[in-house]
Amino acid sequence: MGNFLDLIRNSPQSFGVYRFINEKSEVIYIGKARDLNKRLISYTKQNLAYKVQLAVSLTKEVKWEICSSEAHALILENEYIKKFKPRYNILLKDDKTFPSIYVDEKHDFPLIKYFRGKQTPHGKYFGPFTNAKHAKLAIDLVKKITIIRSCSNSVFASRTRPCLEYQLNRCTAPCVGLVSKDEYSKQINDATDILLGKSDVLHKKFECQIQEAIDESDFKKADLIRIKIEALRYVSNNIKINLKNRKEFNGDIIKKTIKKISSLDDMKKIGENRKKALLTHFGSFKAIKNASLKDISRTQGIGKIIAKTIFDFFHQN
Repeated sequence: MGNFLDLIRNSPQSFGVYRFINEKSEVIYIGKARDLNKRLISYTKQNLAYKVQLAVSLTKEVKWEICSSEAHALILENEYIKKFKPRYNILLKDDKTFPSIYVDEKHDFPLIKYFRGKQTPHGKYFGPFTNAKHAKLAIDLVKKITIIRSCSNSVFASRTRPCLEYQLNRCTAPCVGLVSKDEYSKQINDATDILLGKSDVLHKKFECQIQEAIDESDFKKADLIRIKIEALRYVSNNIKINLKNRKEFNGDIIKKTIKKISSLDDMKKIGENRKKALLTHFGSFKAIKNASLKDISRTQGIGKIIAKTIFDFFHQN
């Protein structure tokens, strides 16, 4: 173990990824650590598994890269294992380890969705993410900001009229031609720009929309756009995917942001039938928001308790 100790003598006490290299300059093992120095010193102990002992005995050089976080180290380890395919790493050799966000460019009106598996040349991929839940939350947040469709391709092809998502201002209804291919492409470009941290143009567009809403005295609309700007600012400041710093989504903050942007579909005890009843009774989502508790309770199928839930949702601080 004396030679190995010499190889790791100057290892830093920081997050990172290390590589064991043999006399043929082949990478034979790759690992990650919160503290590179402590992790590498642990390989000098006597009670190591046979596979690890063998890898250490064959090591003639140790290289390491310092990482900014544990998530960064996890992703870099994954990439290195796929690149070098070291013989003593039995995990992470395929492409199914971490989830990504996928934009299906084969469709005229692309869908942004959660993806986990071997990537193909068709479409764009954003990631990887070290947390599947955060990837799904990111998709939800981006969809709410850019109002792109969330239905499957099969549902999209079978629609003959706009669905509830359109009535709730959650989709532009490309399925029935209410938005052109070029206009929808702009929505997708906005979404991909958000995922890449390039949201300056969209931010300016939202600011113009706020001013227009204020000029028209539509303060509720202005407030909704302002919330979207807050979400966009969070994304821009905290999420950089496929960039060198590899920052991750903060799940708790995203949940709060999504809750602010949400509409009827996020309220408890409000099923599809009640949503349809509300929209049928009031005619628009805006009218529901502006309705009094008494007016809401007059809707067919909406009792006093449910009416109070709906009213409180729109008038909470």
